[in-house]
Amino acid sequence: MSKVNEEKLQELSDYLDSIGKWAEDYIFDNSDYADNYLCLVCEDQIRFRDEVVEWVCSNYENLDEDFGKLVWENLDPGFDSEAEAIRNEYASYSGKGCCIGAFEIGEYEEQVDFSNDDVLTELHDSGELDDYLDEVNCDVYPCRHKRREKNENTGRYEYVGRETYNEYNRDNPTLEIIVACGGQVQIVVPEERMHELVTETILQVVRP
Repeated sequence: MSKVNEEKLQELSDYLDSIGKWAEDYIFDNSDYADNYLCLVCEDQIRFRDEVVEWVCSNYENLDEDFGKLVWENLDPGFDSEAEAIRNEYASYSGKGCCIGAFEIGEYEEQVDFSNDDVLTELHDSGELDDYLDEVNCDVYPCRHKRREKNENTGRYEYVGRETYNEYNRDNPTLEIIVACGGQVQIVVPEERMHELVTETILQVVRP
């Protein structure tokens, strides 16, 4: 192993941490990421029926569970709900709307572009990057893999050699990092929209 330069090692650690910070800011401060979770409630609407029924019965004493199911049938989660990423994965929804789903974020994967950082490029070109990744101290996890080769004696493919950041094409380097974000995405139908859905459903029921 080559001798690691502590200054370069710190610079690499700081850069990878900055990518992790960017990823967290994107997740929690940008609605685009949370909106990706809307498809989960659109694909499996039966999973949130009980939440809609409970909300209707809690907010309208004169309406029962059967009516709540009618409201659920009229709800279009892709149109009626909003998605928000929050940093606490254990927090329960406490607003006045109807939370129809909460999904753990857990980890976020980001592909690092070497061209954006001089140290990554320098260490890649010198063949030292894996040595530095062995020693890097940061809050993200750089993904590396071992090469697989066929064992002619067993006929099976086995992992060989050391873990590397780019086992396929070192001329076009990539580095995947995993950011442990925690948090969750809550899918909520706002209170105003819930009241509108109740009104719309009442009109359907009483309409001759």
